[in-house]
Amino acid sequence: MFDREGEQPRGLELLAAGVIHDLNTPVGVALTLTSHLAAEHQDLAGLFRQNRLTRAALERFLDLLGEGLAVMETNLGRSAELLRSCKQVSADGCSPATRRLDLTAYLRDIARGLTPLARRRGIALQVEGADGLYLTTRPGLLARVVTNLVQNAVMHAFPSPADKALIRLAATADGEGHLLLRVADNGCGMADGVRQQAFTPFFTTRPGDGGSGLGLHIVRDLVTGPLGGTVELDSAPGRGTRFEIRLPVQQATTAEDLPAPVGKGP
Repeated sequence: MFDREGEQPRGLELLAAGVIHDLNTPVGVALTLTSHLAAEHQDLAGLFRQNRLTRAALERFLDLLGEGLAVMETNLGRSAELLRSCKQVSADGCSPATRRLDLTAYLRDIARGLTPLARRRGIALQVEGADGLYLTTRPGLLARVVTNLVQNAVMHAFPSPADKALIRLAATADGEGHLLLRVADNGCGMADGVRQQAFTPFFTTRPGDGGSGLGLHIVRDLVTGPLGGTVELDSAPGRGTRFEIRLPVQQATTAEDLPAPVGKGP
């Protein structure tokens, strides 16, 4: 028989893990953006002290500041919401890490935080899809999947500057009871040998340049494990890369109903 009291510590552990996953991206983005704005401010102040400040430089800084503050507000607001949710855990061990969300709207939230990363490499990040595509899932894990895929594209899809470099996040309905999430780029694509090993742990085409070889392996484990979905990869040299993730609209909301971690027994 289910021992509610005995399962409570385990539920709190799962909650803490979900909150950590969710907090990692927005807090990291806010810290990175703060450092970037501080450096821009220092450059602007130097121009002012040297009597070299131009209207164009000031307008550029004001535009950057306005955009940066909006991104920081979004990410810190999401962090505050997570912390408030954590305090509202009910006595029966239900975790706020699983909730109903609008997939397209959530992709836009994620994209706001990842846009500075893509922009530094001259890559546009675009979100497509209709609003109102709802699913019940674990937002923190979903955000980690999308973040890993975008980071992978930024690192590998465009080894040299390219015109109209683009990463697209798209959400569509996929039959009854499922949604389809696509993460695609128009970059260099993968050779067959690379594509076949893309999900293999520790496999990377850039071992000495920050590639751990775990990003896509983690994506597959999260999608096919706790998110309860499937992931497919389509890529060829010169044709870009596309990941298609099929997710259930209704997902398990208790620890007992979640699939076992990939690679482990029951």
